[in-house]
Amino acid sequence: MSAKSRFWDATTICPGTRSKSALNINAILTISKRAISWEDAEVDADGITIAGMRYRALILEEDPPANAESAVAILEHAGRVIRWQTKMSDTDLIEKIDRLVPLDVRILPEAKDVRVRHVVKAGQDYYILCNEGEEELNVRLDLSAQSERYLLDPETGEQRMLEPDALLQLKRHAIQVVMLYAG
Repeated sequence: MSAKSRFWDATTICPGTRSKSALNINAILTISKRAISWEDAEVDADGITIAGMRYRALILEEDPPANAESAVAILEHAGRVIRWQTKMSDTDLIEKIDRLVPLDVRILPEAKDVRVRHVVKAGQDYYILCNEGEEELNVRLDLSAQSERYLLDPETGEQRMLEPDALLQLKRHAIQVVMLYAG
């Protein structure tokens, strides 16, 4: 890990090999006195909300800044803090994250260049997929949320129904958006 502290959650995929699923990371934010306004953060036993983003776990590499100590204490009391150490294996870290963060989305087959962002807006679930790699990919989404799926084209605004087991074609450096119909 390169940052001093990071928030992790369940909705962006950072794929890798692991026994049961790909590593789920919602958003990774570097915590610093300049980057986060702790006064604006809402912290409770279920996690932390900053600027409308919800995080279910906090990973610390070192002690937090003084202005974050009370927030971290709440999260620690709820068992939502992971204290990362250089001797901790990737497997140990992933297991700790898995205990705190439910699986939300998987990319099948695993694709290290695909990033997924799950956003809920006005009651609708949106999965924003980005192929950061140089190769075109064909993948399936395994989602925890179940509903009718629609593929939204961010360039044209077109939408079409998407079967749950359909292959998504992700061109290199392209973005696709899948919306679940909330009915």
